[in-house]
Amino acid sequence: MAHRADRSLIELRVLGPPDLRTADGHELRAILSQPKRLALFAYLAVGRPHGFHRRDTLVSLFWPELDQEHARGALRQALRFLRRELGEGVLVTRNDEAVGLAEGTVLCDATEFELALEEGDRKRAVERYGGPLLEGLFLRDTPEFEWWQETERERLARRYGEALEALAGAATDGGDHRQAVEWWRRFATVDRYSSRAALGLMFALEAAGDRAAALQHAQAYAACLKEDLDAEPDPAVTALAKRLRREQPPNGMVVAAALDRG
Repeated sequence: MAHRADRSLIELRVLGPPDLRTADGHELRAILSQPKRLALFAYLAVGRPHGFHRRDTLVSLFWPELDQEHARGALRQALRFLRRELGEGVLVTRNDEAVGLAEGTVLCDATEFELALEEGDRKRAVERYGGPLLEGLFLRDTPEFEWWQETERERLARRYGEALEALAGAATDGGDHRQAVEWWRRFATVDRYSSRAALGLMFALEAAGDRAAALQHAQAYAACLKEDLDAEPDPAVTALAKRLRREQPPNGMVVAAALDRG
């Protein structure tokens, strides 16, 4: 017998590997085990513009290989399945031609992430970002959905990187070297080809007294560019590395005391 969820307590995670649970932690495995129906539910939750989505849009995204009659039948079947597993009141329709989620019934990490950014709370936003959109979820023969997924994945990752860069810059400006290193390192991990990220992390490590780590990052950054893109680092990165190498203490030891000042 399907587990009936309280209509206001569905928690959906789409940033990183997908996860779907009720507020008491019950995993909705029946949905998670069916990628297309999970993807449909995720799209209803995060597809833009938010709200209702037309049935003809949904069938073109998820059943492009079927004619209109059979595609609509597949959509009706999928929606019946989701209603049964989620509980009544979560999925709603408008004029029988549009489908959406009832307000206040689903807590989704992606919408919480973007809401936090809109409210200017970058720390809360980056805490909500668990990884690429619908990581590990792949559908066959759904080119429009695949395009949407990749486009949204890149957009959300870009916003995450921008938030990290802003947090790193604020920590740098405030003289919090320990925190600056952490934010710059996370930004450099997200955008490993970015010269801004490389420079920011190197400067932060230098300010924290760890020139050796700054040089190590310069070397790793150059190797990554060479191996992945057959490209050379930005001249500013090369120039900073040369200066750090000249100023590096002979024994190469990290000046850890500077970190304690943070």
